[in-house]
Amino acid sequence: MLARSGLAVNPLEDDVVVQIRPEGGTDVFCARIPAADFTKRHRAFEFGDRKHSVASARGLDGMKIKLMPDDSFRLRTRGKRAQMICPNPGRLQVTVGFRSAAAGDGADRCATTLQTFGAGRHGRLRMLPNR
Repeated sequence: MLARSGLAVNPLEDDVVVQIRPEGGTDVFCARIPAADFTKRHRAFEFGDRKHSVASARGLDGMKIKLMPDDSFRLRTRGKRAQMICPNPGRLQVTVGFRSAAAGDGADRCATTLQTFGAGRHGRLRMLPNR
């Protein structure tokens, strides 16, 4: 869960930026998904790019942003060949930003969380329960 209630989210109108960095470190991954590349299905927005034709997606195969009944949202990404520097296991800061080109920089919105991640099978990065 990334954002608690109160953050207006519409990827059909706003570009989505995902940034991952170690706690107190520099970016290991930063991708931008243009609003035009999202589709809406029920209470979720989906992006798919298996052929990696969206260069700014940095190798992401897909993304799903699910709106929850309490106005929060959940984000899931997948990228078998994502252009990411592999971080050491530990706490990572994940920031998701929403940027409207029409509204300008002053209207940008973002949500940030610190979460513990570890190595999963096949080189995957998986979220671990916070302790």
